[in-house]
Amino acid sequence: MLAALFVVAATPASTQTLDYDVLHPWLGKIGTYENTILRQGATVTIKSRMRVVARILGIVVHREYADRIELWRDGRLIGFSGVTTINGDSVSMQGQARGNVFVITGPAGTITAPADVTPNNPWSCDFIRGTTVFAVNTGTVEPVRVTGGQPEVLDIAGRETPTRHYRVESASTHAQVWLNDQCVPVRMDVINNGTNISLVLTQETEAP
Repeated sequence: MLAALFVVAATPASTQTLDYDVLHPWLGKIGTYENTILRQGATVTIKSRMRVVARILGIVVHREYADRIELWRDGRLIGFSGVTTINGDSVSMQGQARGNVFVITGPAGTITAPADVTPNNPWSCDFIRGTTVFAVNTGTVEPVRVTGGQPEVLDIAGRETPTRHYRVESASTHAQVWLNDQCVPVRMDVINNGTNISLVLTQETEAP
């Protein structure tokens, strides 16, 4: 059933691709992250791709790959599929809307979440209204609090970019997101194992 839903949404009317550099505070660029957003009427499909390799003195100390798909319809998440591989160990996760809940199957077993749950992948400004989030690499479901919205100017790809600055907090997530005036996340900072990892927009492309 879920596979069939993804096939139906695979012929979009328009495509938006957001490319990010993944930056470590003292190793510099360690990888790339990409959100490809396919829109067709009331259906939106987001394909995410992450490739991260951290090296110290030429030796790989961390390798993380991820490929994920979100399927939204009329503003509600109705399907999710993802595989995350960290240092050779892969974890897969599936999710599907059922009635007034969203059922997630992953490394933590099967979890029933509220219908309005969102993945922790803020690809648009809709995350501002979120109250429940699930981690795309573990399936953990948590209440989330989004605050802020103050104006802030960032240097993005050599340009001064007006943004709105938001903070995203849950039991296990401490993140910051900067949105431009078109609701595109131009920077995302996430605390990962005590280290602040930044995703900075390098290119945005659109196609009919």
